[in-house]
Amino acid sequence: MSGVDIQQLLNIRMEKGEGNQVVAWSDVSAQLPASGSELPRWLLTAVADACAQNGASRACDTGMQADLEDSSRRFFTTGEGHRLLAVSEPIYARPDLAAWQTRLYRLKEQERHSPESLIADFSHSYRLVPVSKAVTVKTEQPVKDEAPSVESGSFMSSQPETIADKRRQQIFKGACEVFSKKGFGSATIREIAKAAEITIPTMYKYIRTKEDILFMITQVCMEEIFAYFKEALKRKEAADQKMKSAIRAYVHYVSKNRRHINLVYRETRALNAENRNRIFNIERDFMALWEKIIADGIEEKVFRPTDTFLAANMIYFFCNVWALRHWSLEGYSEQEIYDKLVEFIMPGLQQG
Repeated sequence: MSGVDIQQLLNIRMEKGEGNQVVAWSDVSAQLPASGSELPRWLLTAVADACAQNGASRACDTGMQADLEDSSRRFFTTGEGHRLLAVSEPIYARPDLAAWQTRLYRLKEQERHSPESLIADFSHSYRLVPVSKAVTVKTEQPVKDEAPSVESGSFMSSQPETIADKRRQQIFKGACEVFSKKGFGSATIREIAKAAEITIPTMYKYIRTKEDILFMITQVCMEEIFAYFKEALKRKEAADQKMKSAIRAYVHYVSKNRRHINLVYRETRALNAENRNRIFNIERDFMALWEKIIADGIEEKVFRPTDTFLAANMIYFFCNVWALRHWSLEGYSEQEIYDKLVEFIMPGLQQG
């Protein structure tokens, strides 16, 4: 079935978003017997693909078109509602290649998109070619189609779905190794390619510059924290218990990914202003999850009234101590760190 048929079938409506963003809406009531039913992944992928393709095509110069070269996707949760919202924006662009990222939200009637409604994200790479010379590019088929679990969903440890995913994973691992040893400023593309065990020409199929690699590492780490945290908070709990679950989830994630988190904190300043803002937006979405727990606790009267934004930022910072000062705290276990954080944080939130 062609892309046009898919768009008609799913009633996908395209809109111009903020800045360079492109937005796609789809009402999937016809494919959805009940509000909470799980949507098929082909449907989610079709909406995201259509949105990204529309954005890449709009961004092309006159006489050029965007042919899909490869794509990857991550599914976080099933969500609820009969409306899908896809938001696509360019990650990077050069005369012959462009990459777009798409976030997919599932919404109930009249619901606005928020971090809680994010169900998946997608990456698409396009080869930009003259219309007269356009060719059909064979896309790589996924090897497997399983949702990542909280424990196995790490970009570093998960089974790559496509060759493109495998290459990015190699670049990610190689760059983390080199950046950790030499720092971002002293590392070279040649050293990263060697550590990644791929050739330099192959690496340039996926990145333009060393900063692109740093952005990829930073983005992956932040989005994995976000997804891991959301998954851990799916249980229906009172706000005070949910705060404890949040602290435990974050401490556990830090325990598994401390080196990458430290790398992100140390080197984010090397990103340009645009990429820093993209990372900060992801972090703001993450902070909103902490803030919502606090706000819910105030509404449930288990937390006393407070500045939720300030409190969320302070709690987030306290939890990061396990990563940032691990050199001093390595003699303590994950459970001991969790217990002390709960002992320190909860009395500051709870009603007297």
